[in-house]
This record gives sequence, structure tokens and C-alpha cells, in this order.
Amino acid sequence: MIITLIGFPASGKTKLGKALAEKLDYKFLDTDELIEKNCKEPLQHTVNRMTRKEFQELEENTILSIKNAEKIVISTGGSAVYSKKAMEYLREISKVVYLKRSFGDCYKKIMKKPDRGLVGMDPNLSFKENLKRLYEERYPLYMQYAHIIFQRKEKSDIDADKLINILKTDK
Repeated sequence: MIITLIGFPASGKTKLGKALAEKLDYKFLDTDELIEKNCKEPLQHTVNRMTRKEFQELEENTILSIKNAEKIVISTGGSAVYSKKAMEYLREISKVVYLKRSFGDCYKKIMKKPDRGLVGMDPNLSFKENLKRLYEERYPLYMQYAHIIFQRKEKSDIDADKLINILKTDK
């Protein structure tokens, strides 16, 4: 089985993804880390030097390059949902799980590491206004593409166990 985690930045895709992969004895793949490795620079630098369209094409091509995978947990970038092609591909090859977390919780976590790669920032808005706009813009897309909606509540280890139980019953 392939499990894909989608959600807003700071929803816990990487932390929960690693915990899930460890518990299931799966591999873990973070598409943001794959982009960093291929571009040989931090994600935010790549986001800053590309147009939004260019970055979304890069993100889409990175996702579409995932072939012949099995027993893997994929953590996508928060903006992956903008690509219909990539999301339909992920829905076809994997069980897509939306990690739902409140805007307030995501915002608090983002403020601890505000230099993360954020796509779609408007220079005319404050940082918080930008995040709120992106959260509201992406929410219906996360809902549209998810097979499973999982509300993040606990630490990653506990949530990983809960998600494994849901995945077992959702065949």
C-alpha cells in the first residue's frame, strides 16, 4: 500500500509521516525534501526564485516521477493540491489522507519556523493574512482529493496508531 499525506503547512505531514512509516515498516518520502535535493538548495530559495506557475510545475513533475513505489508513505508539499494532474495521480496510486488541523494550530507552528517554503504569498498582505487566505483557498482542495480526512489531535506517535487503525478498516 502507498499512503499519501496532504495538508496545510505545519499540519504534521512530515512528523506523522515518519512515525507512520516507522510503525508500518514502510519507506518515507517527502516531496519537499526531494525538490530540495534535486534543486540543491533550501525549498524557500527555490520558491523565491521561481514564479508560482514554475514552482507548481516542478512540484507536479516531482510527484509524477514517483513510480513503482510500494510500502511507502509520501508527504507532499502543502501546495501540491493546486495540481489536478498530480492529485489525480496520487489518488490512483495511493490512499490520500488529509491531515486536518485548525488554522490557529498551523499558524502557531509556522511561526516557530517561518522560513519554510510557502507558495502563493501576496506581498500586499501581512504574513498572517497570507496564511489565512492560503488556508481558506486550499481547504476545499484538500477535502476534494482526500480518501480519508484525519483530524490531527495528538502527538505524532499516537495519531499514527489511530491512522493505522483507520487505514485497516478503510479497504
